[in-house]
Amino acid sequence: MSKAPVIVCTILCFLLIASILVLNLRSTTPQMPEDSPERIVQVFLQYVSKDAHNSAYELLSKELKEVCSSTEFAADSYEQKDRYSNATVKHINTQSDSFESIVLVEIIEIESSFPIGTSENSYQETFNLVKENSNWKIDRLQFPINCLIDRQTLGHTNG
Repeated sequence: MSKAPVIVCTILCFLLIASILVLNLRSTTPQMPEDSPERIVQVFLQYVSKDAHNSAYELLSKELKEVCSSTEFAADSYEQKDRYSNATVKHINTQSDSFESIVLVEIIEIESSFPIGTSENSYQETFNLVKENSNWKIDRLQFPINCLIDRQTLGHTNG
């Protein structure tokens, strides 16, 4: 009995699995509308995933920059690079008014293991934004750890 059909079937299965993995890993997030809070979050995460710390830092609010130096931010965002660069970000919801906005996203991490198989981990993150000089700026996020300071100890209040 010839082994050719077994080899052909094995090669076809391998190609099918490889193409599924490539399609899953290459899925792109649609671009959000310009000047929207969602777009600012999207661009911010792109900057972090590409080690563009200074560009990401410029998207932070003045108030957040007062408690978080660019050096502290760069140190923490460097640690976040792999997490965001290997993930798909899906917009879930935005609550917004003229001056403040809360953007909720789902971070979906897909890890592939050779030769076959993938695992998926997803979680939600919230980004608070404020309007500064008609531009949306990120006012609170879940990192950088070095900058997570209780604002009340700095004299900031929410009211």
